[in-house]
Amino acid sequence: MKPLRAIITDGARFDEVMRRVITEWPISCENSETDRTKNRAAWLWHAAACLEIGAPESVTRSLWQLLTEHERIKADREAWNMVYRWEAARQQLSLF
Repeated sequence: MKPLRAIITDGARFDEVMRRVITEWPISCENSETDRTKNRAAWLWHAAACLEIGAPESVTRSLWQLLTEHERIKADREAWNMVYRWEAARQQLSLF
C-alpha cells in the first residue's frame, strides 16, 4: 500500500497517472465517465491505481480508509478536477 499511497498523495504524480488513464483507456473512460450514476472520481482513482501498479479496487478501497481526511479531500478534488477536464475536452471534440 505504500507505493499506492505515494502516488495518491503526490499531486503531480497522481495527475500524471490519471492523464495516462484517460489517454491509454479511452473506451473505459467513455463508459465510466459518462455514467452520472457512478462516482466518476472514484472510478478514475481506482483506474489510476490499477494502471500504475496493478492494484485491484479492493486495495484502493482499503487505502482510502488509511488516508487522513485532508489526503482524502485532496485526492477527491484532484480526481474531480481531472473528470471536469476530461468532460471539457470531450465537449470540445463534440463541437466539430
